[in-house]
Amino acid sequence: MVDSSGVLAGRVLERVTVGRDFTVALDTAGLVYSWGVNGSGQLGDGTAKPARSPVAVKTDGILAGQKVVAMAAGGYHCLVVTSEGQVAGWGDDTVSQLGDGGGFGSRRYSPVWTSTNGVLAGVRIKSVAAGEYHSLALSSSGRVYSWGRNLSGQLGIGNVLNQNYPVAVNVTGVLSNKVIVSISSGLSHNVALSSDGELFAWGDNQYGQLGDGTKVARTSPVAVRTDGVLKGSKVVSVASFAAHTLVLTSDGVLVAWGINSGGRLGDGTAINSPLPVVVSTNGWLSGRTATMLGGGATGNHSLVSVIPAPPLLSVIQKAAAARIELNGLSNTLYRIESSRLAGKMSTWSLLTNVLTDALGRSYITQPLHLESEFWRGEAAP
Repeated sequence: MVDSSGVLAGRVLERVTVGRDFTVALDTAGLVYSWGVNGSGQLGDGTAKPARSPVAVKTDGILAGQKVVAMAAGGYHCLVVTSEGQVAGWGDDTVSQLGDGGGFGSRRYSPVWTSTNGVLAGVRIKSVAAGEYHSLALSSSGRVYSWGRNLSGQLGIGNVLNQNYPVAVNVTGVLSNKVIVSISSGLSHNVALSSDGELFAWGDNQYGQLGDGTKVARTSPVAVRTDGVLKGSKVVSVASFAAHTLVLTSDGVLVAWGINSGGRLGDGTAINSPLPVVVSTNGWLSGRTATMLGGGATGNHSLVSVIPAPPLLSVIQKAAAARIELNGLSNTLYRIESSRLAGKMSTWSLLTNVLTDALGRSYITQPLHLESEFWRGEAAP
């Protein structure tokens, strides 16, 4: 468990992101904390000292009085968005991945503003994404901006020239008239989700992580192939990892593509795929519903948050008692609720919590009442 006796005492965290060997957390008050390796200043506490316990990111400079509402961690740098729609960052800045004009040898140990002298002038940013050495920002109007390293075309501007300050991602091709609602970055590639559930990608593609069916790097956005397992599906969430991508569709299907060493695509093989493949639900995901994806530019695995499907309940009457049998997932805690019908209205109340056995079974016995009575079960929070 993370040490909460210091700067985290009394704080409620609502978001966590990870870079290469460091972690950053955001609390409900809009303050940021970090811990881990700090050689490039990626902890943002004004030092280069590693921290075994959380430290507070400095707020006596440009972040004084600011509330952070979004954040992203790259390879060795971190970006945040304030409630005013401005971007700040700290850490490695050797290719100006902080967007402030930094260069070779540059490191920022305390937060600095990303430049708004160019394309970001007057633009309100709502979210950011960070690769190993590049950065992205998404505006409230659905436009994408980028800066930093561009050797694989990860800035999406039609060339491979590094950029010290923010530039606009190319919208003359497949992004024309598209409103982007979500962005995600891998080591050197990016994926964007539009308001109509379509996917676009650009940058490094040596393992097929762009999902366009090729292994050719793209300096401008291309459409992810939807003539296979994504045909007819609407994507609602996307997460990029080091060299693969994971998405969730509106009907709860997980789909992935890119490098597959170690089985990170989850399709039961170790074969790289430049086309989307369906993540297997034959194992631990059986009976569970995916709700949220985890991502990370340096990640060599996939993360997904799930909730178990509702269990099956059956009731057997025995004299004045009811035996309520539950069949669900193994070793899972379920909440059993009951309701007595009162006219056309009913109120559900907690009856008890039960833990299933290795076969996913459990039961309770309750007295029967004269009124009509109903029971339901769901995974306990």
